[in-house]
Amino acid sequence: MTFEPLPVVKTLISGDGTLIHAEFVGDNRKPCLVLIHGFTLSCLVWDDIFRETVLLDEVCMVCTTCLRISIALMPQF
Repeated sequence: MTFEPLPVVKTLISGDGTLIHAEFVGDNRKPCLVLIHGFTLSCLVWDDIFRETVLLDEVCMVCTTCLRISIALMPQF
């Protein structure tokens, strides 16, 4: 049976009121690796990395997405 860690997911509010989607996985006593995506992307680009148990033996990981930017870039149909 393969262990697949589940991230803790929260929505945070920055000082200027911007909503920030944040995901955390791993042991918070370990060094933290902060994953930052490109301007038009989201935390989804890090899904495979978040499942890497070899990395989680060494670090915890955090990724964020600014929801205002993500929503603004969504195609309007």
